[in-house]
Amino acid sequence: MLSFTLDPQKHDWLGRSGVRAVFRAIEDAGGQALIVGGAVRDALLGRQVRDVDFAVTCPPLQVMALFEALGVKVVPLGLTHGTVLVVLDGQSYEITTLREDQKTDGRHAQVAWTDDWQADAARRDFTFNALYVAQDGQGRDYFDGCADLKARLVRFIGDPYARIEEDVLRILRAFRFWAVLDAPIEEKSLAACLAHKNLLPSLSRERVCHELLKLLEAEDPSIMCRFMLEQGVWDAFLPQARGVSRLEKLVKLEKKFQAPPNTLRRLAALWEGTASAAQQCLNLSHKQTEALAGMSKPLSYPSQETLRDALFERGASIARDAILLTATNREDPPDPPLFAAIEAWHAPVFPLRGQDLLKAGLPAGPVIGQVLREVETWWRQADFVPTQADCLAEALRVFGGLKIGS
Repeated sequence: MLSFTLDPQKHDWLGRSGVRAVFRAIEDAGGQALIVGGAVRDALLGRQVRDVDFAVTCPPLQVMALFEALGVKVVPLGLTHGTVLVVLDGQSYEITTLREDQKTDGRHAQVAWTDDWQADAARRDFTFNALYVAQDGQGRDYFDGCADLKARLVRFIGDPYARIEEDVLRILRAFRFWAVLDAPIEEKSLAACLAHKNLLPSLSRERVCHELLKLLEAEDPSIMCRFMLEQGVWDAFLPQARGVSRLEKLVKLEKKFQAPPNTLRRLAALWEGTASAAQQCLNLSHKQTEALAGMSKPLSYPSQETLRDALFERGASIARDAILLTATNREDPPDPPLFAAIEAWHAPVFPLRGQDLLKAGLPAGPVIGQVLREVETWWRQADFVPTQADCLAEALRVFGGLKIGS
């Protein structure tokens, strides 16, 4: 085992009250706790540390009991895999018991608890994800992960073919880390990923979606997506993800117009299909599917009036995304003032409600909705200027016309 050190003065996340509380609770119960995985990796890379995960020697039911006794919110994320989530000072911490794989099938694993730290490290995917650190910053490196981080290299622990057969998702994780960390996959590890790509269809939609969206967080995910397309990875399990040329152009447009990267927007560029098909293939949420559909609907570079309508109908964020995505299919880029107008947009609120019409004497029923729709169209055509009183007067005029014609 190699060792390394993180300076607690430079890594203040080690001193978070929630981090201290986890260490204290486990140690007071006679167990051992170390921070593991992404937090340690990102700290060593000088990246912002977000989620902090723990490995502990206490079994999961004991972990739950310890924190419940302290009045802490506890969520049993996956007791069969030893993972408990606790919420301290508004932040979530995953706590997982040291474990060894007993049986794997490429998607699920049967595990047994252990107190052997190296055995726990050996079942992890990549060398730089098997790094552990104590509260004082003293770290443990069981598989030369620090050296791989320094060399910017993604390397499986042990035999890469065996690691992938244990969990096929590790193929996508390898590509994701290559993209996000700009760390190429070590030669033998890459060969194993490509050799096992035919196993990718066995993965659940949820796990695929999680890794795909994580990959799309990279500064320029189009490079990795192009590689995956050329190597037949997308064709093996997600053939709709072939719009790499659009994604490449989108990334350039994001930089040109200083648009914050957005994973759903990037997915919309990569995806060759409908939003409903994406929902089926990736198990997107209803909110994600609606957003994907809204931004995927083409929006020609609008005039001031048509921009106003688009902003009101779709919202500023979706309208901006739709314009950027439309630009990926055109030779001429949009004008920068278009995005300035979007940034300055404050959505007006239609001042009339059904209750207002009922109070004014209109009968309850479908006619209320019909009048509201007609008045809202009139209000929008008047550049959102009419007041509630104006809209009510127009509603009465519309209703009168409906009565006369009936």
